[in-house]
Amino acid sequence: MASVSVRKHFSVELGGSVVRGMLDLPQTKPQEGTPAVVLLCHGPPEVSEAASGLLAQIAGALVEAGVAAAGYEPSTDAQERAVDDAAAVLHALALREDVDLNRIGVLGYSLGAIIAACLSGRSDQIARLCLLSAVTTDELRSRRNSESSSALAARLGAADASERFLNELAGLTPEEDIKRYDRPTLILHGAADRAVEPQSSLVYRDAVRLAGHQIEHALVALADHAFTEGPVRSTCIEHIVRFFNIPSARPVTGARS
Repeated sequence: MASVSVRKHFSVELGGSVVRGMLDLPQTKPQEGTPAVVLLCHGPPEVSEAASGLLAQIAGALVEAGVAAAGYEPSTDAQERAVDDAAAVLHALALREDVDLNRIGVLGYSLGAIIAACLSGRSDQIARLCLLSAVTTDELRSRRNSESSSALAARLGAADASERFLNELAGLTPEEDIKRYDRPTLILHGAADRAVEPQSSLVYRDAVRLAGHQIEHALVALADHAFTEGPVRSTCIEHIVRFFNIPSARPVTGARS
C-alpha cells in the first residue's frame, strides 16, 4: 500500500483571479509509472465539518491505494464561474508530469456534483466520473423557493454559500452535460439521505443510461448525506477507491501540450 510522500501546491490564473490547488501524491516505485489522479469538487468555497471530513477521508484512502488526490480553493469570483475554476484545475493537472493524463478522474460531492457533471461535458480527458450525494438543479431551484440561502447551504453540506453562487449552479445543465462523453460513471447515494432524496440520483443515472453510456448506480443502505456512520462511510470509500484505482494500460510518452 502507498502513503502520502509529498503534497504539492499549485495555482492557476483565471481572468485576473487565482485558483489555488493542492495535490497529494502517493509513494510509487519507478517501474509503476505516474499515478492516476482524482479531482475532488466540493462545490462552495467553504464546506461543513462533516463534508470536509468525508472528502479528506476519500482523499486519504485514494492516496493510500496509490492514486493521487487533488483539491482546490475556488477563486474570489467562484460564485460566478464555478465550472471555469474546476476546468482550469483539470487542465493544470493534465499538463503535469507527475500524474497520468490518461487516468484523470473527477468526483463531485453534493453541490459539487453539479460542477463535476458540467465539467464532464467540457472535457474528454476525464477518464472516470463519480457523483456522490448528488444534488440536481431541479431540486436546487425547488428548494430555493422555500428555504433561505444559508439554510439551504447548511442542509447541503456547505459552511456558507452566497445567493449568487446558488443561482449560478441552479442555472447550469449538468443532466445534459453528463451525457456528452461515454466514460465509466459511478453514482453513489445514501438510502437514508434526508438532505437530498435518493431519487434525485436517478436523474443523473437515467440521463447517462439513456445516452447509452457506462453507468454504475448504487444506494448505500443506512447512509445519510455525508455517510456519517463509520461502517457506511467505509463502504462508500472502498467503492470509490475500487472505481478509480485502475491500472495504467501503457506508459505515457511524448510531450504534453
